Order: sequence, then structure tokens, then C-alpha cells
Amino acid sequence: MQPKIKKRVDEYPNVSTREFFEEIVPMNKPVILKGLVNDWPVLKKAKESSASLHEYLTAKSINTTHTVRTFEAPKSINGRYFYNEGTDKYNFKEKDQSFAQAIKTIFELTQTQNQELSVYTGSIGIFPHVQGFIEENPHPFQLNSKIEPRFWLGNSSTVSTHYDEFDNIACLVSGKRTFTLFPTEQVKNLYPGPIDKSPAGAPMSMVDIDNPNFDKHPRYKDALEHALVAELAPGDGFYNPPLWWHNVRSEGDYCMLVNYFWLNDNRKLESPINTLLHGLYTLSHLSEAERKNWKYLIDYFVFKAEGEPLAHLNEAERGIFRKIDPQHAYDIRDYMLRNMGVDLGKMPKGQYSDKFK
Repeated sequence: MQPKIKKRVDEYPNVSTREFFEEIVPMNKPVILKGLVNDWPVLKKAKESSASLHEYLTAKSINTTHTVRTFEAPKSINGRYFYNEGTDKYNFKEKDQSFAQAIKTIFELTQTQNQELSVYTGSIGIFPHVQGFIEENPHPFQLNSKIEPRFWLGNSSTVSTHYDEFDNIACLVSGKRTFTLFPTEQVKNLYPGPIDKSPAGAPMSMVDIDNPNFDKHPRYKDALEHALVAELAPGDGFYNPPLWWHNVRSEGDYCMLVNYFWLNDNRKLESPINTLLHGLYTLSHLSEAERKNWKYLIDYFVFKAEGEPLAHLNEAERGIFRKIDPQHAYDIRDYMLRNMGVDLGKMPKGQYSDKFK
């Protein structure tokens, strides 16, 4: 049984675009955006019936060779898509099929009295699969129209606790969604699984939040002290900042959520996960004393714990530590790769990378 979580995510109704970007995003915490998409036509169809929603989506489906990945699992997993024993196999099956066929499978389950199968398809970038959706159901907060909406559809299911690297606005169309959230620093209490073997594409917590095993995961009790819960109703939006851990439970027969991933900080040129992986490769196995010394240097030069690290020099004298812009960032990448012995002959180069030969 899931422990009771008392802390609730704050709710904000009638948020303007200015308020969202200037006040809410800088808070760096999850918020519920009440009634954000109440005027979407797809929401009106969903409120009529599952059949009306299904007809609406089917009518907008494109006849294409592009496929989506559908996940299927027996009722016995209680909707929790996860590993099987160990971390080499999963407790569900994957199937590639057209978007139209995927939603047909889900809809047909709504007509069945005894649902023995859990089915969902998620994170579907819609541009290859549907047409006319964003014209009728516009991006919230005037997000760039090039940001691809993503569909999540299925019956009741749970996506295990994980994090995303992007800013995320999720808009609920049908069913009920419950987000259980943990700040990034709770990683130590969430018992993450491997990065490279994850059905979520990011490390997942090994804790079953519905039935936590405190003998196996005792520090999860500490994580619960910092947990937040957000319960969404159709029409609500939800903002989740990058790197907040979140578990997502959907409840209903024909659940639909639309989300938008984007980088609010456009200075992010590549995934910082590459830094973590490079540290794993170069630092993690060193002695405790040497790791500690490298931590001092990284805190000073990268995280700027004491301010600008070469502030005692003028900008022109700082070399590779000069102010970062997109072009110079690629210079740094090239410099690093050359130090690793990588042949850059076939790679895009920074404008000034030749000076590092």
C-alpha cells in the first residue's frame, strides 16, 4: 500500500504567458496550471465519451508507414511497466504498429467488460502521425510551434519514478493523472537503476511506490519526507522542471495526455548527461583522495563555486575559460575530444577549433 503523502503541488489558475515564463518557471518547482486547456476541442470530445475522443483522433490520423511503439502487459503487473527479474528484461511486450491501429487497440479494450490487458503508447511525437491537431488545440503559453506535442494514450498504467532533462508541460485530456514528485537531490534515497537499461530512457527508481519494501530500500522513507503529489483533472496543465523525479499514474479506460518537452534555457547545447558519463569513465574508479581533489577543481572551474574562475585575467587572456557562447562551446568540445585521441576529421568543428591542434 502506498504511504500517504501529505504535501501537495501548488495550483495556479488563469496563468498568463508572462506569468508563466517570468514567475513560475524561475521557481524551479512543479505546479498545477488549473484549467490550462479547458478550451481545447479535443477536451470537449473527451468529455462527451471515449468513443467521441477516439473518433476525433482517428479522423486526424495520417495514412503513413511511420509506426509507434505500443506496450502491452498482463493485468497482473497492476499497470506498473518495469523490469522483470533483474534489469535485463522487462515485464511487458513491445509492438510497432500504426498510430491508428494503436489507438484502435486501446479503444477496443474500453468496450471489454473484463480488461485482462494493460496497453499504452507514450511519448509519440505527433507530426508524422496526425494532422490538424495543433491548429485546433494550440500550444500553451505561445510555445514555439516547432515544439512537437507528444501523445500518451492507454488504459490504467504507471510509469515508474524517473527524471527528464527537459522542461515539460503536460496537459490532461481524459482520465485521471497523479504525479508523485521528488526533488533532484533525493536521488540518494530513490535507489536508481542503470542509465543504459531503462524503459523510460532515463534512470528509474527501483522502488515500487505503491508497495515499497522498506527492508530493501530503507532510505525511501527519507525521500517520502520530501515528496509532493499533483492530481490532475481533464483540462489541467502541469509544469515539471528538468531533473525532478516523477512517478506518473494514469487511471481510466481511455486516458490521454499531451505534453511538450522544450529547453527553456537555450544555452544548453548538448545533454549534460554526457558530462556525468564522462565522469563515470574518468573519475569514478579513482581513489577517494583523488576524487575529492578533482571535486574541488570541478566545483571551482565548472560550477563556479567561488565565482568566475579566471576573473583575475581579462577576457582575452582566459583561453578556453573565456565566456561561453555556442561557437566557443564547440571549441571546448573539440579540444576535449582531441585530448581523448578522437579523429575530428569527419566531425563538425567549431569555428576556432584548428587553433587547438
